[in-house]
Amino acid sequence: MFYAVATLIDQTTWGRILDKNPAVRELIVSRQIKQEFVHFSWLISEDMDEKKTIKLLDDVAKSTVEFDIQSGGLGIFTGNVPAITYILARNESVTRTHLQLWEKCVGLMGSINMKYSPERWIPHITILHYGLETREYCEFLEKSMDIDVSFTIEVNNLAIIFKDENSAGLLYKVDLQKKVGGTH
Repeated sequence: MFYAVATLIDQTTWGRILDKNPAVRELIVSRQIKQEFVHFSWLISEDMDEKKTIKLLDDVAKSTVEFDIQSGGLGIFTGNVPAITYILARNESVTRTHLQLWEKCVGLMGSINMKYSPERWIPHITILHYGLETREYCEFLEKSMDIDVSFTIEVNNLAIIFKDENSAGLLYKVDLQKKVGGTH
């Protein structure tokens, strides 16, 4: 089982992001698994004290005001199963929130993926990962090279999602504090 402390991206925002490049929209949508949530992960582990982590997320959410994160372009994570991602640019709020989550969650989670440690973490939304042939990666890149995929996401929640070989789902979600004078 894999767990992620993540921020979920709502369908309206995701649709707006997909509309940036209609030429690859179908390829991305056809590869999404219905039970999975569009998100970016703050950290990932294979074990978790669920009750304590839920309480921790509640505490962090009470002291964190929603904020924005901007895209930073496309990324490719190489390896046995390459991934194409939308890279998200770090800012002060992102870095502060990640460090707070990392420091508080590390003792509640087992087998943490160290690629999510503060020194190594690259915020991203995975858009293509499993089940692709090399030509499909190349096709995606060809259709994306000259497209501006700039976008902004409102970080307004923290969630715990899970995935194993048979299922995926939402374990918990809490909203961050609303911006003062915000329109949301």
